[in-house]
Amino acid sequence: MALVKAGSTFGPGHVSLQEETFAYQMPEKAMTLKGPPVTEGKTPKLLEVELSLANLTEKTIRGDVTWETDANWQPVSQRTSLEIAPRDTLKAMFKFKGTGIFYPLPMIRFAYPFGRDKVFNIEGYAPDIVKAVECPRAKKAPVPDGQLAPGEWLGAAKVQEFCDFEGQPAQSDLTEVYFLHDGEFLYIAAICRDRSMGVLRAATTARDGRVTDDDCIGFMFAPHQDTVYQAYLNPLGAIWDRRVGNAKQGHEENWDGRFEAQGGRNEQEWFVEIRVPWKDIGLSQAAKGAELRMNIRRHQKSNDRNAIWVPGWSHDPEYFGIIRCK
Repeated sequence: MALVKAGSTFGPGHVSLQEETFAYQMPEKAMTLKGPPVTEGKTPKLLEVELSLANLTEKTIRGDVTWETDANWQPVSQRTSLEIAPRDTLKAMFKFKGTGIFYPLPMIRFAYPFGRDKVFNIEGYAPDIVKAVECPRAKKAPVPDGQLAPGEWLGAAKVQEFCDFEGQPAQSDLTEVYFLHDGEFLYIAAICRDRSMGVLRAATTARDGRVTDDDCIGFMFAPHQDTVYQAYLNPLGAIWDRRVGNAKQGHEENWDGRFEAQGGRNEQEWFVEIRVPWKDIGLSQAAKGAELRMNIRRHQKSNDRNAIWVPGWSHDPEYFGIIRCK
């Protein structure tokens, strides 16, 4: 990130403290990009993104908004000129035609002028889109034994569109996560392909051991903004978990959910089956339409790649997806 004038970078002595403070606050205060909710497996043919751009200065802002897209999203308009009066906010809608592939998302670029002829380059920001997975009710509850018995996950919801931290398509090997519920429990099966199974890392067996030093898959669940339940599992089914209180409690490292899990593997992939009591992740009952926030992350050790369901990996549920009971 650099403050630039006429293509040249200013040295530290040319930037006032007030300008530096302004620049650091700008990404959070100046711009929001909101997209529509998207159900997993149903990528829309038309993506509508609302831009809200605030002029935080005392001068009129003029410039061009440009979009960078891959072949999966084609903008109806590639470039838009805008003018924003001092202390005013511009709202504009942008449309993108889709091909059925979700990632990568469109990225915005805008040169935001401020201060003493400074420019802050807003670039590489993708719209915030809430992804959702519709979790069916199980006709017969799966057994978390790491066997993936034939037909056991028939009809389950499947998540397989993953990205990296920047919203680009995940470079890890294929990851598939399946979901079912029966009102009392949430059932999860994660299948992680790995072309380097010979060097798969799976050493930890103890509860709350160094699971994240192994190949692993992680989940974050949030019934509301204040509390996040986090768990990682490795190919042996070992669990590391904690509860995070965003308001007051902080990180409760000694918290243990009543999760049951078992892992397994073959020559092409490793997998883990998990049974999670809804009450342990903050949902009193999983009636039809009940929902909570969720995100998923796989870390593949052999190539140090990550696969994330919703871009970013933080404890802020605002940036999670949704799991909704059917």
